Amino acid sequence: APGKVILHGEHSVVYGKTALAASLNLRTNITLKETDSSDASINIDLPNLNLKYIYTLLELNNTFLAEPPPLLKGSRSDFNLETPELIDSTAFISTLREYVLKNHKLSQITFPQECALIAFLFLYTGILCSVNIHIQPLTIEAISDLAIASGAGSQAS
Repeated sequence: APGKVILHGEHSVVYGKTALAASLNLRTNITLKETDSSDASINIDLPNLNLKYIYTLLELNNTFLAEPPPLLKGSRSDFNLETPELIDSTAFISTLREYVLKNHKLSQITFPQECALIAFLFLYTGILCSVNIHIQPLTIEAISDLAIASGAGSQAS
């Protein structure tokens, strides 16, 4: 995904007005590769954040897929890929943050690393909790040409 720059009217979009944006020839690339992991794991490799982390599928499934994420309204049967707005994002991110920070395998974690793991867990749960599929062990690698917090759209990309 490319980065972006807002040339004019950045805050105007908040009020429903037009802004002028352009894409940058700087990108974020994500590679998903199935592995023959004997421990059935997901390996997360984020070189820009100096983060390599492994979750076992059993750990993730038992912790996050047994129940749906907290919902603002409705029941588990109402939640699916087409209704992500039902997730109580504030409560869920708080739960994920607590999980990431309490995990004994992470003695020192930077705020960007924490945010990256929370984003991964949010997407993993939000997607897989609403569909009946079994994923295979894999490696996820994300490499970005965009500097974090530079205003070039690294978060969106």
